[in-house]
Amino acid sequence: MDFNDVVFSGRSIRKFIDKDIEEEKVKLLLRYAMASPSAMNKRPLKYIVIENNEILSKLSSLPFSPIKSNLMIAIVADLKKAINPDMNGFWIQDASASCQNILLGARNLGLGSLWIGTYPVEAKFKLAQEILNLKSDEIPVILIHIGYTDLDFNNKDYFAEDLVKYIK
Repeated sequence: MDFNDVVFSGRSIRKFIDKDIEEEKVKLLLRYAMASPSAMNKRPLKYIVIENNEILSKLSSLPFSPIKSNLMIAIVADLKKAINPDMNGFWIQDASASCQNILLGARNLGLGSLWIGTYPVEAKFKLAQEILNLKSDEIPVILIHIGYTDLDFNNKDYFAEDLVKYIK
């Protein structure tokens, strides 16, 4: 798919059809995620691929988003590997860049996606931490629903010149 089409046709999908995602597409999404930039190349992120219906149901029933998909990827910050392990470290930006790569990659592969932020809302990330059986220094920053959809992807361009300041 042309990169412009990937970017301009991206949207949050909240309705997925019941169709499993091919293993090679899941692996490619993970490769996209891990190709993202990382502050000082610390690479403090881990990824959890969730296909288990019970876990998907638990995560979907939380206040994150009552969405049903056959696949979620959790982006988890391992604070032991972070530059600054406190809650102001660059692992947040690392997770954001990684998430964007997954979202663009999913669209490129003909898939829909929806990202759900858990951090910095402690109640949300603690619940996700518990459901995913993570340690206290493993923070689930973002959960991403991924799947096939029968919804349309219409190109949208939100460019607004008044939001740009040029310094020459």
